[in-house]
Amino acid sequence: MTVERRMPPGAGRFSLNDSGRFTNSHIEGGQPRRKDQDPTAENLSKRIIADLRAFDAGLKKRDRDDFCLDMDLSPQDENSPAPISYQEARPRFIAHIAEIEATAPELHSGVLPLAAARLDGIVAYYDEKERVAKGEPKAEYKTLFAAVNGYDPYLIPEAHLEDTRKEELIDHLKAVGYHPASESPEHVARAIRDYHEAHRLVAPKDVQEEYWRFARRYRSQLAQAVGRDLSFVNYDTPIKYQDTFWRMYERLGPEGAHVWLNWHKRHSNSYDISVVQMYSNHEDFHMVVGMLYKAAIESQDLDPLAGLIPIPGPDSYALEGGAVTISELAGYNTTPDTRLGTTLYYLSKVAIANGIYLVEQGEPIPGVAANLAPYMPSNTVEEIEASLTEATTHTFDRVYQPVYGLAGYEFLQLSRNVTGSKKVEFIRRFMEVPRSRHQIHDLADDILFS
Repeated sequence: MTVERRMPPGAGRFSLNDSGRFTNSHIEGGQPRRKDQDPTAENLSKRIIADLRAFDAGLKKRDRDDFCLDMDLSPQDENSPAPISYQEARPRFIAHIAEIEATAPELHSGVLPLAAARLDGIVAYYDEKERVAKGEPKAEYKTLFAAVNGYDPYLIPEAHLEDTRKEELIDHLKAVGYHPASESPEHVARAIRDYHEAHRLVAPKDVQEEYWRFARRYRSQLAQAVGRDLSFVNYDTPIKYQDTFWRMYERLGPEGAHVWLNWHKRHSNSYDISVVQMYSNHEDFHMVVGMLYKAAIESQDLDPLAGLIPIPGPDSYALEGGAVTISELAGYNTTPDTRLGTTLYYLSKVAIANGIYLVEQGEPIPGVAANLAPYMPSNTVEEIEASLTEATTHTFDRVYQPVYGLAGYEFLQLSRNVTGSKKVEFIRRFMEVPRSRHQIHDLADDILFS
């Protein structure tokens, strides 16, 4: 089973991997500014907003934990749209894509091209969910991932994982007082387990306290990096119990601003201070970016359509890539525990991205899991096998879990290529407005080669 691939391949100067660089014809250049917007484009934006909200409401009506919109940052209408099913929403979304494609090119400096890419991703994703629900064969992985996210997945060089493990992870372990007997994966994993047992947080309130202590600390450093006051960013950290891969997860919308803490038995024993300090800059970054978008919409510098961000979809590249690497991008003065947690998280996400790719190409899960174990020292081989099974079975995991590793890897390379004032400019501009991977690469090109 395959899915239609709407996006033609392209190229660019900032390209880490030719097979990974992918241009979506809907999202060539431009920033989604709103002031002086053409009335035709503004009307189309309003209709897309209404249909996205109606579809999101339809999902929630069926299952209160289901949703399409990860962030809904735009002003709410007095009358909420009547919920609609995917069968009702799909032809509307396709019609909107056709309207955008027929829109005058001069209007493509606005949000509409990114909106088309988002709608493409929604249709590809929910088409696949419906096929799988009917018992039909799942779509070919690379084609589905590209249709949803706007770029091809690829294998990250194993040499990069090994260098990160030996040159960074072990150094960070030593910095927190744990010295593996050797560089062997077994000795490193033992040191990680010893650290975890000594620094584990056993109650949700302890996790929340540690989270907020460091979220405030690192946000003040982000504010310095971007040169603006970020004290207006407010949210809470309620508890959830869900049997899923995520431990912390943000939501921004009419129901409020939350970073959920997952205390399901699958994760409740996994929180130590390094993990929580890592999440304190990862999730707080998500909330800062979302609220910067919201502020820009409220000041009419950004089309309200830009604030309806679906998950999965093309926005995840910037949101996850930035969150995984923000401490390095912004030059935070982090604690040794934060550096340990960030490196462990990064390694595990890159490893899982590679593992999904290999399993989807036919490699057996036990062998792949054994090869990933050195880069996931917090997990047993059996746990890695279970994660790979889940990530190659569930439609959402197939198209979302690899994003952390792929985007994190590319943002890390970008961070090490952009320095000084150019890095400050990149951070400030990439956080201003939603951007796809292609637009992030174009922004890096503009800054690097200007």
